[in-house]
Amino acid sequence: MQNMNRYVNSMLTVKQLQHVVAIKKAGSIQAATELACISQSALTRSLMSLEENLGVVLFERHKTGVIPTPFCKKIIEQCQQVLYGLDDIKHNADIYRKLEEGELKIGIGRAVSGLVCQNILPIFVAAYPKVKLSIIEGTPEELTLRLQQREFDFIIAGFGSYANIEQIKVSRLKSIPLSIIVNNNHPVNKLATVTWQDLLPYSLIGATKLSLSNPLYQLFEKFTKTSPSLPSVMCSDYQALKNIVLSSNAWLIAPAPIFEREVVDKELTEINLSVKEMAIDLSVIELSKRQRSPMAEKFISLCEEYFFNESQNKISKCTM
Repeated sequence: MQNMNRYVNSMLTVKQLQHVVAIKKAGSIQAATELACISQSALTRSLMSLEENLGVVLFERHKTGVIPTPFCKKIIEQCQQVLYGLDDIKHNADIYRKLEEGELKIGIGRAVSGLVCQNILPIFVAAYPKVKLSIIEGTPEELTLRLQQREFDFIIAGFGSYANIEQIKVSRLKSIPLSIIVNNNHPVNKLATVTWQDLLPYSLIGATKLSLSNPLYQLFEKFTKTSPSLPSVMCSDYQALKNIVLSSNAWLIAPAPIFEREVVDKELTEINLSVKEMAIDLSVIELSKRQRSPMAEKFISLCEEYFFNESQNKISKCTM
């Protein structure tokens, strides 16, 4: 019986693994208390208990914080994977219970956030008012990391920036053409034919930066023989970007539907470079081994239905 008690006391707990990961991430026990939602004294006791059970020191204590030992660095990824696995079990249990309520967290690429949020969110909220819905924008790097950490159910973004990410599955929603937008008095409007080189002297603005794997980055590099610089202004508020274009000679790359009306009404000018690669392959990006929840399935179905109907409406207008 005494041996059994010793064995039980030496078992690792989920909380202890969470605490180790939190301390490693925060860099100090004090900073980790907020991540772990626990008092400093309780977190210290948890860490000391784990180190005692393992017989190994996990962190070297210093006045400015803690430094993970070589052993801690070796096992921290295993700890994280165990926690991910437990999170997946709970996630699958929720799916099994077919929850119609709960929470849905979606990562959105900044370039397409307005397009998705303005058209899909109102429909979803009206249909499922009890679902707590969170939409988080970010760069491809930020969104990928948070997806891997199970902070999102899925990401909706242009696939190009995620092409080199491992262990994901992709469902294509729609190919959305990109436009280059300038004000009506922009100097390039006086040219008979506009090239990429003609645009280089002027500031590029946009909703997000271009990752190295993004086809647009590669296209830019191909035609200009230079690496694309980051936009001088990055902002997902397209109304703000529009105002910048109207008041300066900056040029904007944006999904064509965003400024379709302004171009038709001749408020803004669209520069046509006749490049077929100028498009966003709008997609749903998920972890390959993670099952969709019922609410995620419903949201994605709404997206598919919306973009299909939009395409059909455009075809009908063209044939009238």
